[in-house]
Order: sequence, then structure tokens, then C-alpha cells
Amino acid sequence: MELIPAADDPRPQFVSLGAGVQSSALLLMLDTGALPGPLPVGALFADTGWEPESVYQHLGYLERTVKRIPIHRVSAGSMRQQLLDHAAGRSRFASPPLYVRHPGEKGHGQLRRQCTREFKIEPMLAWLRQHGYGRKRPVVQLLGITLDEIERMSPSRVKWATVAWPLVHHRLTRASCLAWLEDHGHPEPPKSACIGCPFRSRFGWSTLTPAERQDAIEVDAAIRHLPQMVGSTYLHRDCQPLSEIDLRAPCERGQLSILDGECGGWCAA
Repeated sequence: MELIPAADDPRPQFVSLGAGVQSSALLLMLDTGALPGPLPVGALFADTGWEPESVYQHLGYLERTVKRIPIHRVSAGSMRQQLLDHAAGRSRFASPPLYVRHPGEKGHGQLRRQCTREFKIEPMLAWLRQHGYGRKRPVVQLLGITLDEIERMSPSRVKWATVAWPLVHHRLTRASCLAWLEDHGHPEPPKSACIGCPFRSRFGWSTLTPAERQDAIEVDAAIRHLPQMVGSTYLHRDCQPLSEIDLRAPCERGQLSILDGECGGWCAA
């Protein structure tokens, strides 16, 4: 896999923006010329309709701050509403990686993650198609994955929309992205993940506002028994109702805070 396109590659480039640390740093570095290469044609933020308010606030900051790269918000609708509609038997759903406890079993399983493709990747591809890109006019999507997270790298399944990883090419880590943002007067971006993302770490749940936690608790209760599902489904990895789990920060519980179990490069960068 090539980490970045060749210098003479004529394909337009787009930043896949998650509004987290790495993709924010990538966008700002490219916009200011801190990273070499052609200026991207735009940046695409795929809105699931269920992002924490901190993500929307930071996205607004980027829209006000980035001067040369237009930011486009794209969406396939509300993931939250689709979950509730499916729980009520009104529609199919693009499953998040919900945890499943089967009757009589001590362990638990996890559903295959479909939400990233249907709420992140597909809306971006649909926007590109609507604006004239495709097999006859291919593009490169720039992902904000860093050197310390190379296990998150994976090629595109779409031949006309290949992916590249400029931060890996320039051997930048998440820590160096944070340092660059601080040195250039930018606020630290929040963790980019849906309010009810099952990949949230224990610390990640604690970063939600009280209203967002209550929102997640209500959705978690609604999805306990999904249509045609054998077993009970949960948002939390402990397979317990969120209402019964201590969602305080680990330091408040006398534990170390460890950022574990995060999502892939399309959602959380």
C-alpha cells in the first residue's frame, strides 16, 4: 500500500474528517501548508446525527478556522433513530457492534459492525458521486491515522476512491499531533465517537455530559430485545444496563484511566 499519492498524481484529494485529534491535525496541517503536497479539494465530515455536543462544537471551530479547504457535512440520517426504529420493529438497521448475552451462557458475543460503512463511508462516497466523482474521475481520501495506530490501516474496497495516510508517511504519532495543535494555538479535539458507541472505553463513557449519558441509557434500555435476536443486547461491554453501571471517570473511582477499545480509522480519527 502507498502511504501517500505520488507527487504528480492528478487525482483530487479529500480529507476524511472525524473531528478527532488526528484528522483535525491533518486538516489544519494541510490547510496551513505544514504538510507538503497538493491542497485537498475538500474535507468530508460524516454526521451520524448522534455525535456528542463537544464534537459538533469542535467541528464548528474547524469550519471557522480552516481557510483554504472547504468542509462538507454529509449524512445518512440518525443512527440513534434507526436503532430505536429497529427496536420497535419498524425498520432494519446497520448494526453497531452491540454486545449480546445469550441465555444461559456466561460469556457474551458482539454483533458485526455495519454502522461505520453505512453511516460514515457510504455517505462520503454518495457525496462524491453526486459531485461528479467516480470510475471516470477517481479520488484519494486522506485518513488521519498515525504511526502508533498503523493496525487501523486498511485499503479501500472502492477502486475509484483509494485511501492514503499522510500522517503515517511523515511518521507522526497521536502525541505529536496533539503537540502540534497546542503549539499552534488550537484546542485539544474531543474523542470522536457516537454517544452510544459500544467501543467506548470506561473513560470514554465518563466524558459524556449528564444529558448525553441519559440519552445513551434510554437507547440502551430500548434495544435490550431486538427483533429476531436471540439474547439480550447492550451498549456496554459488561453486558449490563447502562443505568446500573458507574460511568464516572476511572480517577473518580480510584482507578487509572486507560483509553482502550477504540473504533477504526473512519470513525475515531
